[in-house]
Amino acid sequence: MSGNPIREVALIGFGEAGGIFGQDLAVAAVDVAMFDVLLGSEPSRTPMLVKARNAKVAVRHQVERRYWRASQRAGVSGIGHV
Repeated sequence: MSGNPIREVALIGFGEAGGIFGQDLAVAAVDVAMFDVLLGSEPSRTPMLVKARNAKVAVRHQVERRYWRASQRAGVSGIGHV
């Protein structure tokens, strides 16, 4: 198999590490979406939205069921912040 087999990634948490991962993955042509509980309140919301836009990372305001199911199939015991 050639190239990058990973085409889509969802990040739960977009703090310092999540922001770095998201930006690097987006640069590598991976579609990246993120969710963070801090999107629900200021003063965190606006800077996080700007960071996501600059990193070319899509913002999700809730965890999509398909990502939750994928984590369960992969044997992930829980979803937490990165």
